[in-house]
Amino acid sequence: MVNVDPGFSSSLALLPQRFERVRQFSETLCETLSAEDCALQTMPDVSPLRWHLAHTTWFFETFLLKPLRDYQPFDPQFEYLFNSYYNSVGDQFPRPQRGTQSRPTLNEIAARELTFPRTTSDSRTRLASRTTASGIDADRYQACLCL
Repeated sequence: MVNVDPGFSSSLALLPQRFERVRQFSETLCETLSAEDCALQTMPDVSPLRWHLAHTTWFFETFLLKPLRDYQPFDPQFEYLFNSYYNSVGDQFPRPQRGTQSRPTLNEIAARELTFPRTTSDSRTRLASRTTASGIDADRYQACLCL
């Protein structure tokens, strides 16, 4: 177990707001783009914007919410599609081929994003109590603060 500083729980409570801030910024960047624009993959080393939007949520869901015993992922298939390179979490869809997929659509990804804040809100109290009671991987938490 990691010893956590006294401000940890209050910082943890800010994670959903930080996620929402990143999501809003991403949506602002995408306002003038069409679904087709968001699906383009201009080269094998660059993933489509649609993939990045889903990956941000996948990261938060996988590393903070999934460890909660009663948390259910939005779609288990997304765990494979939007994992970038975290081998310990599972297999990844090949990066050079991310632009070849037409599903999930941008609308399906957006629908997932719309339900995610509610899921996060429902899980926040349990996550905070789990953290203060049993500890949480400090590196995982710090990585999520970068969102």
